Amino acid sequence: MKKSLTLIGLIFGVLLFVGVAGFVNADSSDDMVVRVNVLESEISISVPDQVSFGNIAAGYVSERQDVDVINDGTVDVSISAELEEDDDIFQNLAFRDILEDPLTSIDFFEIEVLKPNNVGEERDERIYMYLDLSDYDEEVTEMMGHNATVIFTAVPL
Repeated sequence: MKKSLTLIGLIFGVLLFVGVAGFVNADSSDDMVVRVNVLESEISISVPDQVSFGNIAAGYVSERQDVDVINDGTVDVSISAELEEDDDIFQNLAFRDILEDPLTSIDFFEIEVLKPNNVGEERDERIYMYLDLSDYDEEVTEMMGHNATVIFTAVPL
């Protein structure tokens, strides 16, 4: 039994010496340079160049137009929309960001689009656009190819 304890003590001593020697003899080192390019915050969005509602008449709601709003900047943004000029017909533009939601007039439309996961990438949110003439009670004359410009404006959150 005494020999077993002596042998165990010897093994433990050798292991302890090897472990300590490994730490004591660790006199090697190395270094590295760390670099990064830090960019300024950038607000950048894009939307399709045009959307066409086709044919519509007073008393109707147009077919849904799916629009992808893209954030390719470096910050989360809140986006609103407005007409470049007053237009009786297009004042009735309406949006949904969830199909089951009620229509939101262009005057009250706002959507948040988060920044992309990585710089140089993009993140998009789909919105649904309609021309809602269901309550339009003005006299309508035929307007072929009638159009208006919608300005989407992004501000940081």
